[in-house]
Amino acid sequence: MPAKAQLLSKDRIVHPLEDLRPLNKVAAAALTALGDSLSDDKVGEAVLVPHSIKVALKALKSNLGDDAANRLSVLNDFAGREGVIVKPKGLELQLAGGVMPLPDDFAPCLILDASGRVRETYSAMEAAGTLKRLPGFTADYSRLRVHLWSRPASREAMKDDDARHSVLHAAATLIASQGDDEEWLIVHPKERAGESHSVTEELRGLVSNHERLSFLHWGNHHGTNQYRHIRRVIVLGLWRQPDTAYSALHIASGGPLDLATDGEVMKAMKAGEHRHHLLQAICRASVRNGTDGGQCGECEAYVIDGLRDAPALLQETFPGASVTPWLPEGEPLPRGVSGATMAIEAELQATGGKVSKAAICARLGITGEALRKTIKAPEFVEWIDRNGLEVTTRAFALRQAA
Repeated sequence: MPAKAQLLSKDRIVHPLEDLRPLNKVAAAALTALGDSLSDDKVGEAVLVPHSIKVALKALKSNLGDDAANRLSVLNDFAGREGVIVKPKGLELQLAGGVMPLPDDFAPCLILDASGRVRETYSAMEAAGTLKRLPGFTADYSRLRVHLWSRPASREAMKDDDARHSVLHAAATLIASQGDDEEWLIVHPKERAGESHSVTEELRGLVSNHERLSFLHWGNHHGTNQYRHIRRVIVLGLWRQPDTAYSALHIASGGPLDLATDGEVMKAMKAGEHRHHLLQAICRASVRNGTDGGQCGECEAYVIDGLRDAPALLQETFPGASVTPWLPEGEPLPRGVSGATMAIEAELQATGGKVSKAAICARLGITGEALRKTIKAPEFVEWIDRNGLEVTTRAFALRQAA
């Protein structure tokens, strides 16, 4: 990107003021002014960080020491540049921007990046006129089979003991079903010091011959061929960042400041980052063993995440791959899906091989629109296929033999 995406919280800006003010009123006033410029009524507006803030940082170092100055060292990069005021849900105000820009004489530069096709940052650069997209080539992912279990498996979700045990036991059962020698690559959130659990250690404890498991955490999921021989991948939750991080990426890519908090722009940036991370993570494995004809290596990927748009994101990321719902045996269906499946089973027993959608709506007391949403749920699609049924325009019916 033309610059580095950066966030700086208001809390961090004002934190040293109590100690600094008695020692250096001028430096304290500069930090106070910057902090005051970040307010709730100005979210989405641009603010200029003055060059003079560097003087305040030097005073901070001389009066309060290296640690205090290091906490605000990013202000050196923001100095003389505009950022946008943003506010993450439930947190304090932040300044989002692009810092440490590439030098003007850096271009021309040829960028070879597999994520160029899927990452929204490149589209922002293209729109800003800093990038020209050359004719590209899209690999054939028809030998990649992606299985999607639509349930939360993020870092936050896995803090819950029951949820974590459910996910890890399902993963261990899946691993065991492929024999004791098959190697697996597990992509997971980075574990933090002080957490009361360890996803990696818990999964190792559930799997025989656990030396065959390789673990790769988000943030370290690119730039290596070490796992290209592994044919099976499990992705434990997508990598999520605060919405404000996507604002910073937009700005760092050269996007207009006045669109840095635009809902549609942020939605596109977030989807692009999901595609980018999925591509990089799953392509650490045997997918990257492509043929001369551009066909990817044979691979099975199991993705566990509750993101509603996950099926579409996976199809966009891996054109030609099969993306199918996956529900581990013994796992309960979501309440809405479960109610519909029980109603269909009951009606089919009463009527034979076909039941109208209107009858199911009447039995459940729901609207046609509500039923249409249920029908699109990956768990429902998987249940229909597993039970030999088909969905027609007006009914559910037993699938006819070819």
